[in-house]
Amino acid sequence: MSQPPSSQPDLSQPQASQPHALQKPEWIGDAAPCGFLVTRVGHGDLALSGDDCCALVNAAKDAWQKHAKDAVAITNAVTKTITDSTAAIFVALEPADVSTDVTAFWNWIIERMSEGVDWPKPTHVNRMIPVECVSDASMEAIDAIASIVIPKHFAKLTREGMRSSTYETHFEDLSAAVPLSNAAINRVVGSKLPSGYQIDLVNPAHTIMVCCAGSASFMSVCEKYDSHLHYNVHQAMNKAAAA
Repeated sequence: MSQPPSSQPDLSQPQASQPHALQKPEWIGDAAPCGFLVTRVGHGDLALSGDDCCALVNAAKDAWQKHAKDAVAITNAVTKTITDSTAAIFVALEPADVSTDVTAFWNWIIERMSEGVDWPKPTHVNRMIPVECVSDASMEAIDAIASIVIPKHFAKLTREGMRSSTYETHFEDLSAAVPLSNAAINRVVGSKLPSGYQIDLVNPAHTIMVCCAGSASFMSVCEKYDSHLHYNVHQAMNKAAAA
């Protein structure tokens, strides 16, 4: 006897995946969803921290372009207030399709400033964390940005002949408006890595950073996170100057 049609999907058959659509938060506006997540010194003014970071990036961008020759150069850095955030502010790069490697840009800025280049001093900035992608603060959004950020980095390593390496996932809650599970974030990140990469919580070669501030999440991949002193601008400049 035939069965009546069912409105339920046939789970015995492969199901089409429905990835979360990556959308820039409205507060980003027309800028790129990449730049720097900025924290303040002590209990200072977040807006001043953002202004300091903008001034530094805008002073450095032309010299950086001569050095890096980005396909799409930085034309401006602008401060963006993160919805519901009380602990961090975002400095976004323009134009929207800028191709700058923000982590490499950060390293270069620190090196040049330690050499005494005459750029505005980020007096009110504590940390200036490179960000490669921004989305809303949800596990679906973190999965989406991880699908963009992580394969890009580890595919490059594969092309360079590296078949294995070590990594850690570093999660920071900077007054996030939505509570997220560190364990769930670790699972998402791990699912995006190619085989051969091992967790190392002592001395990892790569740190996959996931930060949540207010209603947004931010992600980047960096090498030797501890050696960069967790992107503390003043400590990093002092270390570089003493080298």
